[in-house]
Amino acid sequence: MIALVLNFAKHTSCTALQHMPIIKGSSRLRRRRSGKNVDIERLYSDSTEPIQTLQPISLLSSIYVGQGRSTEAEKPRMQVLQIRTEAIGSEHPGTLGDIASLARIYMYQQRWTEAEELLVPLLEKKQWVLGAEKSDTLTAMNNLAVTFHHQGRLEESIELKKEVLETGNRVLGADHPHTLTSKHNTVSLYNDAARWNETAVLEAQILESVRRVSGAEHPETALCINSLG
Repeated sequence: MIALVLNFAKHTSCTALQHMPIIKGSSRLRRRRSGKNVDIERLYSDSTEPIQTLQPISLLSSIYVGQGRSTEAEKPRMQVLQIRTEAIGSEHPGTLGDIASLARIYMYQQRWTEAEELLVPLLEKKQWVLGAEKSDTLTAMNNLAVTFHHQGRLEESIELKKEVLETGNRVLGADHPHTLTSKHNTVSLYNDAARWNETAVLEAQILESVRRVSGAEHPETALCINSLG
């Protein structure tokens, strides 16, 4: 969904859009629990100079997330966040990145209230520090929308999603994979809110973009038509 995700193919089909991850995170760091993993864990446990070991501790948390071990990822991520906040402040882009990572961990664990408590101030800070149109800011907004959706707060989620879509259309263009993915995920949100007219509008936009990008006769276009029903 999200929405804003890490990697997109040049041409994105509707089937691919349906299976895009919601949360921008660290799937590229998936690794087996092997030698390097253990070395990082040992460095983390033996750490006596925290400020000098943030990178391996942060990496360990990311690896845990990539392995689906979000409970274990939480402690090292919180340690990195605390140290970085004390060292460089709560509004430094590095600190904001750590807050975003911890919020994603809470989202993986479906701890929506705790995710919201991080994401609301995070979005405000990213809008101020990075700017409203930056990818990281839109990702934070999208993740907050996802959180609201899971909390049953559909109207609040829709308002944020609309802002993500409007900015994506303006900055990236209607046919960009990020924009298409966000539209496809918003269709699901509109369906849950029984907003059928808006669902139909977005579905038509998605289909038109796929036709422009892939061609009317391309298999991806047929998949999109079938997917959108």
